[in-house]
Amino acid sequence: MHLTRKQAIKNCLEMWLELSVTGSSNKATAIQEHNIDNNCWFCHYTDQQQEKLKHGGCNTFCPIITMLKFESCHSTAYKLWRWASSNRERKMHAKSFHNQLLPLQK
Repeated sequence: MHLTRKQAIKNCLEMWLELSVTGSSNKATAIQEHNIDNNCWFCHYTDQQQEKLKHGGCNTFCPIITMLKFESCHSTAYKLWRWASSNRERKMHAKSFHNQLLPLQK
């Protein structure tokens, strides 16, 4: 599936909003249905750009790094969501991560 940065951002925001409601530990069936790299819309977009342009990687293309200026996705609430042990915790961290991603809508 080819993604633009704008599509990756839209899909990611929708997914994390859904996860903030469900508390699921599964990132979404849409990702699995489309065979998305690393189960992440941003990783898939980054991998496509890297393959197309024959250079770069997360530091060059991932919106979390290039636009939000985080060191990596692991320095966001994503890491807390990933290791959460309950639905309640996952909902809270998914909401927090969704909120961290909201400035990407510009």
